[in-house]
Amino acid sequence: MIAATAPAASAPAPRTAAGPCESPYDSRHPRLLFTPEEIPALRLKVRDGGRDDAAYAAIRDIVRSVYPAKTEEELFGDTFGINVMPNLGLAAYLETPIDQAALDFGRRVTLYLADADDPDDDVFFSSLRMRALAFGYDLFFADAPESLRTRVRTELVAYVDTAMTVFRYERWLHSPYVSNYNAVIGSALGIAALCLEREMPSDWVRAVVARADEYVSTWSLAHLDPGGSYSEGPMYAGWSVRNLAYYFWARSRLYDRRDFSALAGLRSLESWLAFSTLPIGGAAVINVNDSAYLNYGLSRHHTYLDWAQTAWGSGVSAWLWERIVGPDYGHDSGILADKPATVLWHRDVPPENPRDRLPRHFLWRRQGLYCFRTGWPEGDASDDVVFSFSSGKFMGGHAQEDRNNFTLWGYGTAFAADNGPGIPAKETEGHNLVLIDGRGQHNAGQSVGTDGAVREHILSAFADYVFGDATDAYTTYSEFNRAGYPFPDDNWSWGFDGGNPVERAHRRVAAVHEPGMPPYFVIWDEIRKDALAHLYSWRLHTDERNAVDLSANPICIRGGTGLMNLYVVSPAFDSLLVSLIPFDNGNEDPNTSVVSLSVEGTELSFCSLLIPDRDPARHAVLSHTFYPWGSVALLGWPDSVVDVIAVNRAGAEAVFSVEVFCAAGGAATRRISTDARLAVLRVRDGELAGLLANEASRFECGSIPYAWIRDGKANFVFSTDTVHIDRPDADFSFYLPRGGEVRYETSALPVMYDGGFAVPDRSGPPAAPFAPLRLRFFPNPFNATANVVVDLEAGAEVEVTIHDAAGRLVARLWKGPLLRGANLLRWRGDGISGEPAAAGVYFVRAKAPNASSAIKAVLLK
Repeated sequence: MIAATAPAASAPAPRTAAGPCESPYDSRHPRLLFTPEEIPALRLKVRDGGRDDAAYAAIRDIVRSVYPAKTEEELFGDTFGINVMPNLGLAAYLETPIDQAALDFGRRVTLYLADADDPDDDVFFSSLRMRALAFGYDLFFADAPESLRTRVRTELVAYVDTAMTVFRYERWLHSPYVSNYNAVIGSALGIAALCLEREMPSDWVRAVVARADEYVSTWSLAHLDPGGSYSEGPMYAGWSVRNLAYYFWARSRLYDRRDFSALAGLRSLESWLAFSTLPIGGAAVINVNDSAYLNYGLSRHHTYLDWAQTAWGSGVSAWLWERIVGPDYGHDSGILADKPATVLWHRDVPPENPRDRLPRHFLWRRQGLYCFRTGWPEGDASDDVVFSFSSGKFMGGHAQEDRNNFTLWGYGTAFAADNGPGIPAKETEGHNLVLIDGRGQHNAGQSVGTDGAVREHILSAFADYVFGDATDAYTTYSEFNRAGYPFPDDNWSWGFDGGNPVERAHRRVAAVHEPGMPPYFVIWDEIRKDALAHLYSWRLHTDERNAVDLSANPICIRGGTGLMNLYVVSPAFDSLLVSLIPFDNGNEDPNTSVVSLSVEGTELSFCSLLIPDRDPARHAVLSHTFYPWGSVALLGWPDSVVDVIAVNRAGAEAVFSVEVFCAAGGAATRRISTDARLAVLRVRDGELAGLLANEASRFECGSIPYAWIRDGKANFVFSTDTVHIDRPDADFSFYLPRGGEVRYETSALPVMYDGGFAVPDRSGPPAAPFAPLRLRFFPNPFNATANVVVDLEAGAEVEVTIHDAAGRLVARLWKGPLLRGANLLRWRGDGISGEPAAAGVYFVRAKAPNASSAIKAVLLK
């Protein structure tokens, strides 16, 4: 959460009046990519037989053969030649003797850039020009006349001062503007400051570096989940770090040795990228948000994978590099790829398959993203199954109408596809979602967004449960798009379409993935618009090259080396209007065919099983029975395994019997009694082997009361001898005759045993309470702008205020909903009406319904 308190522009940075320092230019340059002392090692590095040798050879070829044939305008192109200056610099300095022709070419295009465009309020292109000027000044002016240096330096300072003082740049420090643009602006400012560190006054350098870090921290807090996922999608994650890594590299070597890899979520980004890679080879990644999997976004923006090898010796990033960029499995994007990153940072680090480091499932809470996969390929591709589900809060930047969307890949094909970037693809119609009378979620895109939320979740070895709420996404736009936010002149109404108001839009997802068994997925949608009858259409996009058989339940989708059965559990299949609709997504990815299952009514309760399998399938639907309260399907597997999937629409007590197989042969009947809304029960050789229960207070199978929650309902999963529950305070009784443990997230709850039943152990000292709200304030003391971070255990309505030493209200920073996790606000030392506050002691207070916190702050003048 990044909120503004006033529309005033930031205080101007000090301009240069003293001119350059007396020490000569030559003693300080080059320095950003490498220093003169570092050049000999780099020359050896690109000639030792490693992967970077080919990257350097490609740079030399580009500099010799491609660049001379282009005009300056063509050379800089739509990203102002983000690699032009580094390519020319490496091609010049890593030769013996230095390639003077490359230096001269670099100087010429730097002067062109300095003369061709003035700094302006186009934050994206001006920042890229600033970056190019800094690298050009650093690399190509060692033996230039001082008049030429002054010409470029003056222009570079003008770019910096514009970014520091023009109000349009200030906007990008606040949602919904916060995006990959922050990485572009922040890195350009930081690189420029470090380039001129000894040629400009020290207070100017400090101010510019501080502002660069403000853009970086705003970017990371808004978009980078602490677990590593990036909300704008894989391509924009790669683009962001393509800019930032060069600033991080220069900063750590030249200025204060700051280790930016310690930034929350940055090291973990490689884990998310590993989950995002598709097991079809060729640098493909899940095409969520505005990323196309055949656009090869990460093979162009692979900078992070190189930088991570130097920054912390990452074997996982080395493995990803081979799959995304490497000559055996990856894709070479040629002149568009970041070859300088490979030359500078690629190391001979042994690749480490993510399966040896990462779990098979993960939930990135801030982004509201869940992923499961069976594994990662040893070679180019594999039959691994990859599933994702997302329902997060919009924080700015790129967005699509995709709250509660899921994808499913397996056996070399997209059984349930996202459609990537572009107008058709970004709309609800381009996602695996529900349309109501042909309409979907509120419009999203171009810094207009919608909100979803993962309200409940449990992860376990047997099965995972995730509950997504997209009610707000159908109904309205993000709170960041309200009138006059973040500044009074902001108006986002151009992106409003009236929404599609609903009373509820809930999606339950159960991923059943016991080790050694094929995984499958339960998707249960409950949507109600109002009390009137509407046409609800449940839609699934599958690769148009797949063969789809709609003739019976299950619907069979064949593609790659396998198949997926789509089995409708509820409502009755013959009550649905079933159709297959072609969909043109308008981008590089294959078009899709839409499996559309429609029904008319006052609300939709639609539950299906998505069962990917090899062909021929190893599973079979044994029976399907409807009851007044819902329905029960039995799914059979080899080796006497039967899964029971029960959908209880009302959540009242449901009693039914099922026939299961026994190891000794024959069958046995099991009577089940439960009030669970959704239950997935696995029986092996006649015995319970796993159980997922949603919104349940009791579950009984045969004569055994496996679960009893005495003080309400909870979600829980039995997985071997461990029970996972999402309520640590629940008064429970779980049947664990061989012992075991009861866990809430990663913590084991204290239990005692009573006749084989685990119950809460209240005999010891009370457990340390969960801290529902924490407050952080930095820097402290401060003299311009301070950061206020509100950490929440769960999302809540929060009011954040500033008070003077006498307790009088000085400013109100925020009043409204905040997300679980870290929420960033800022105080610029002003009062409610925008007047400057006096120097002194103040108190920052945060108040939520169930908690409050305060911290002392000191304002200096």
